[in-house]
This record gives sequence, C-alpha cells and structure tokens, in this order.
Amino acid sequence: MASLAYGLSLGDSLSLLAAALGLPFFVAMADRKIGREIFFWFGTFLWYALELNGKSNWLDEYIYSSTRIYVIGAAVVFTLLWIVFSFQTRRFFSEWKAASICAALFLLGISAYFLLPIFSMMEPPMNWG
Repeated sequence: MASLAYGLSLGDSLSLLAAALGLPFFVAMADRKIGREIFFWFGTFLWYALELNGKSNWLDEYIYSSTRIYVIGAAVVFTLLWIVFSFQTRRFFSEWKAASICAALFLLGISAYFLLPIFSMMEPPMNWG
C-alpha cells in the first residue's frame, strides 16, 4: 500500500522523486530480504540509465554531465548494499513476489500521471477549455 501511495503522490507532483533514493533504506531497516531485492532493482535501473545516457535524447535532460558522478555513486552504493544483504541473508530472489507486487502497485499509482496526455489525445480534446 505504501508503494501505491508513493506512486499516487508522484503522479501529483514530481518533487517527491528525490525521496525515491531513500526509500530502499527504510524498507531494508524493516525487512532485509525485501530491501535486498529493492536495492538490486534500483541499482540495475541506475546502471541501465547511465548506459543509456548519451545514447537517447530523453535521458540527457535528467542526467547532466555535472551530476553524473552522483548517479554513479548512488548506483555503486545500491550495488554494494545488494551484495552485502545477499551475503547476510544467504539468498537472492527469495522475495521476488513481494517486490513484484510493490513494483506493480507503484506503477498502478504512477499511471494516474499519464491520464492528462491520454485525455488530451481524445476527440475533442479535454483541455480545450
């Protein structure tokens, strides 16, 4: 439910996007197994975003050359914490169902962000008035 609420809050305002980097730490304090999975997916996403940086136009707006070092640092921290938690719990992907449900609820919540473009593509457009 927290993932759904966070997705809905991002749909309202993207100013809470900065809190996304701190959420896996709070999850890991409550449950290391789910925290391990979330650290893995966050690290994978950041490494993938760094790989795409410079190859696609839409990502260049978000990762500037001056802030690239911070994204690399965050990716390294998430990857190292995933490795540490994997050794501590001696497992990997044991909580993939719970992590997948959290991701699905987050995507459901953030999908409300895409309602305005969809409504604007309607005939007649909703935003004429």
